[in-house]
Amino acid sequence: MSYRKPGSSLIYVAILIFTVSLTCPIKVDSKQVSKRNVFSTKETVLDMALSSYDDQYKGCSDVMEAEIPKLFQLEYSINREFAESWDKATYEWEDRKRHIRVPRGFKNEYAIALFAYTINGPLHKSFNEAVREAGRSREYYLKNFNFKVLHYYLTKALQELDAVETPACHRVFRGTRGVRFKSDTRKPIRFGQFTSSSVSDESALLFGEDTFFNIETCYGVKIRNFSFFPGEEEVLIPPFETFKVTQFTKEKEKNIIKLQSVEKSSFFNCEFVKGAQGQLVISLTPNWSLIFQGESITMTCNGASITQEYVCGNYWCQTMNTISDLKFRDSDDHAVSLTFTPRIEAGWIPDVPFTMEGRSSRGRSCQSGDYSLSPVIQLAEWNYLILQVPHSVYEGDSVSLRCHCYPGYSARGTIFYKDNEVDFFNWIEVSTIDMELLVKLKREYKVDRKSSKCHKCQLLDRPRVALLDGTDPWLRLIFRQYELFTYPEVSYQPNPVTKSDNVTLTCDTALSPNRADMELQFAFFRNWQNVQEFGSSNKYQLWAFQLEDTGDFNCEVQTATDSVRKKSRIRRIQIQELFSFPQIKVNSQEVTEGAEMTLTCDTISQYLTNLLTVNTRRKAYNLLFAFYSNENMVQEFSSSNKYQVQSTQLEDSGNYTCEVRTSNYNVKKRSRILYVQIIKLFSYPEIYYMPYPVKEGTEMTLTCDTALSPHRADTELQFAFYRNGQIVQELNSSNKYQIRSIQLEDAGDFTCEVETATNSVRKKSRMMYIQIQELFSSPKMEVSPQEVTEGVEMTLTCDILQYPTILLIAFYRDGEMVKGFNSSNKYQIQSAQLENSGNYTCEVRTSNHNVKKRSRVLCIQIQGDLAR
Repeated sequence: MSYRKPGSSLIYVAILIFTVSLTCPIKVDSKQVSKRNVFSTKETVLDMALSSYDDQYKGCSDVMEAEIPKLFQLEYSINREFAESWDKATYEWEDRKRHIRVPRGFKNEYAIALFAYTINGPLHKSFNEAVREAGRSREYYLKNFNFKVLHYYLTKALQELDAVETPACHRVFRGTRGVRFKSDTRKPIRFGQFTSSSVSDESALLFGEDTFFNIETCYGVKIRNFSFFPGEEEVLIPPFETFKVTQFTKEKEKNIIKLQSVEKSSFFNCEFVKGAQGQLVISLTPNWSLIFQGESITMTCNGASITQEYVCGNYWCQTMNTISDLKFRDSDDHAVSLTFTPRIEAGWIPDVPFTMEGRSSRGRSCQSGDYSLSPVIQLAEWNYLILQVPHSVYEGDSVSLRCHCYPGYSARGTIFYKDNEVDFFNWIEVSTIDMELLVKLKREYKVDRKSSKCHKCQLLDRPRVALLDGTDPWLRLIFRQYELFTYPEVSYQPNPVTKSDNVTLTCDTALSPNRADMELQFAFFRNWQNVQEFGSSNKYQLWAFQLEDTGDFNCEVQTATDSVRKKSRIRRIQIQELFSFPQIKVNSQEVTEGAEMTLTCDTISQYLTNLLTVNTRRKAYNLLFAFYSNENMVQEFSSSNKYQVQSTQLEDSGNYTCEVRTSNYNVKKRSRILYVQIIKLFSYPEIYYMPYPVKEGTEMTLTCDTALSPHRADTELQFAFYRNGQIVQELNSSNKYQIRSIQLEDAGDFTCEVETATNSVRKKSRMMYIQIQELFSSPKMEVSPQEVTEGVEMTLTCDILQYPTILLIAFYRDGEMVKGFNSSNKYQIQSAQLENSGNYTCEVRTSNHNVKKRSRVLCIQIQGDLAR
């Protein structure tokens, strides 16, 4: 924004980083952009997530692909979460890729990045937290964002899949727990991260109901084939997709938000490779941002191998091969805009447009494409005294403010004011056209609008009498500041480091092209202790690297005058681990009892390459593997990385781990716990019988009941029955056992047993006691009279306590039947004789012969007649 103060004859052109006002203090916009973590509070407002890093990498994919391998090695070595997840994702992709069709040009790394993102671990949370903050600035992204590789590969994966996916848009759902989002339906929003959603509202609800999103996404992509959890039917939404809030409903227990896709919106593009594509820096000579009309200024474009000058008049511009002036002349008030592209020559960056642009005839602006902000020159038309400040300064520079009058004026004194207070006064007896005030900037000076000072100057004809008053303009001490040199980065070779390697550390930085001849000094530190003092060499040598040399290394760069000093980030250098922490896997996600189970202990040797096979690693390092179940060793150390259970049982369920060590015991690592649940092949059998109650003489059927697992419903089972521990029916395919006519002696403890045809699984039921209900009591013999004398009538009675059915009764003497079966329970002898003496019994049976009982023996002795 620019405006003219009444009575002023200066025109100001505003740009992004240099703002000039004609009143003091300058009013700055009080609205502040909120940079916040959109998932950090209980109640959060959805917005455009301005601090998110949202690069779409338009036009720089080829350059990024060239830079990624080196960047991958760096991030893999310093970011353990990324490294571990990448390794696991690599294994998963190797297992699955032959079953998945991918678009042409879709690289393995794109798929691995998607698998790594969906892995059940901390990576996706740490990654998205970093994504939401990495957009604070380009400098913050370059120095603090350690997920550049993952961000690039995920973005490319979604772009490649989105190009071939149909339909173009999806209706998806997302549930959150612990955070209630609010939104303004009038404002667009972005999630500002890679956001997981599902085509299934039921799946989305499993992740929470505090806020429930109903989303139409046109740039989200289905990643089911590239997910560790394909059942979630995930659609991944990129951070740069913008949505319109079509509905916001606040209920007692949750918020419901409906979103509709609008467009892709990014504030960053190709930030990592901008330096690689070429940075052009424009400098001005003299370095003033305010000059009088008619004065000349030279603009130089630095950063290419050849420096060319562009001489521009009112409506024309031509390329010169020699240094020339950029002259501004007075002309009619017409807007001028001329854009051209220099001819491609050796050493030049191709197709970099330069723009000569004028807001009015008094102001001109020169730009160099997207890679450098244009210098803006302010022209004073009718003023005779101006306060000049540098257009641009570098870190550590001393800055001069110049009280400059129009040619032809002279004075004997100069006063500089700062915030209406005299800051510098000089009085001499000779003519003075210009005076300068030297201001020493602090090291690594940063623009701060709140603390910057307002300056003005006066030229005096005699003490306290102003000849010219430079009250227009008041200027804040705000400069366009350039970085003298970039923050250093420490690198090392070889990478990775193995024992006894000679390691060379390099402290890399880049001077500004305008200060390319500046002398820099370098120092190195290990664990915050200086190991090489400041000197001109940017390298530090470690001979025969040993384990004790492991440490946190960084370097520091300073100017020879120590006016600017910068430190690199810490870089951990250590001997490369022989193998990664092992990962234990089971051959099937569902192991049924009786089936074979194979556990595999996988590890990765990063020494050779990140993708070596297990067999190669074992050869190289002679690794030994052991397996544990519930902390008990189940397979001792051996060269096999597999543990097999031929026929699993339910008791094989438990927490499994594996351990890997070298044969010399120097290195030993254990995997995380893997819980294995053995699924029942069939339930424990239950025995039951019919009818109930069981009465003697009736038919009884016992059934052995069990249920097969749905996964193995075709398994053949066999059944056996036991009474009092003795087998009564051998194994066969029938689950029933029948007793045609059960007797009292058949009562007892019954069990059944079920087993597979291969005898891999066997289960026995609980014991069941079966009581046989008596149909009638055992008969009892009685004789009348009790003492039988020869010649008298003797009656034998067969007594029974209960008669539930028709019974037939027979009588026996000395085992010989004397009366056949009939319904009478009496046997009479009209005149007992001595030969009728003997052992008598009676037998009772049912009409169908199912139940038969005999009385105890009754001994009857016929006594002789004494009267004879």
